[in-house]
Amino acid sequence: SEVAYVEASKPEGRLDLGHLESILYKRKKGKVLLNLVHVSNLTGVINPVKEIRKIMEETVDDRGFIYLDMAQSAGHMPINLDELDVDYGGASGHKMYGPTGIGLMFVNKRSEKVLDNKVSGGSAIRIVTRHDDVACRAPARFEPGTQNLEGAIELGYALDYLKEIGMERIERHDKELGRYFAGEAGKIEGVKLYGPSDFKDRGAVVSLNIGSSIRNYDIVERELDKRGISVRGGCFCSHIYTSKLLGVPITDFEKKAADMRGVPDGLIKLPGAVRFSFAFYNSLEDAYQAVEAVKDIAGNQTSLGI
Repeated sequence: SEVAYVEASKPEGRLDLGHLESILYKRKKGKVLLNLVHVSNLTGVINPVKEIRKIMEETVDDRGFIYLDMAQSAGHMPINLDELDVDYGGASGHKMYGPTGIGLMFVNKRSEKVLDNKVSGGSAIRIVTRHDDVACRAPARFEPGTQNLEGAIELGYALDYLKEIGMERIERHDKELGRYFAGEAGKIEGVKLYGPSDFKDRGAVVSLNIGSSIRNYDIVERELDKRGISVRGGCFCSHIYTSKLLGVPITDFEKKAADMRGVPDGLIKLPGAVRFSFAFYNSLEDAYQAVEAVKDIAGNQTSLGI
């Protein structure tokens, strides 16, 4: 199999759909799986899933399949999988205010037949002979072994709770806070924001750097923690995408990857950013305090060693 990466614009981080189309046109035979993030966990970009589905139909037809990563969208916005018309999808339980160690996967019935369950076990297999085995139908064949029953029940309660609040209401609230924070933080001297300025097609995720903190984002992270503000710092499990937006050559990351082999964790630091993620339990006052904290840190870069 061959892996190709779709280019993204800088600093907004939008997918280059023209580049995607050119990649797909080159795939003259065989199945094509597009691993697509619904909402970027770095820039908050909401990818145009329906438009991308249309591009796949026009280029690779029924050979194309979409896996939608909903880790950053589930729990923050309404999602209609029938309308999005994807083949597969996944989300994390803890991102939907449920327990850790559990998530969910969506498999469209029309696309189930092309999946192979590489891991088998109790409840996933109908019969085993000396020469063969027969798997159960979905979803059982993708759930071998003892299930995390407690986690599933807790996740169910979390989803009921979100439904009770209302996903449209949650989305409006989250975006209001994200829009306010990005607008105010963007006015602070020395602060660089990543992602679209328009929150129409953006989630409430705002990543930034202060001064030269691309190399010292951990200092910013610690200073925010001292002020009672929890953020995430680093590359957010998206190193190739992050390197593009930070303007760091991917070859630098590849060299560090080679240097890391056999070296204990933490000795080699990568460039990165600091991410603020707003949720329904946050208030406008929280967003205001976050802006004031960024302003304070930006005004004391030299003394903080940023």
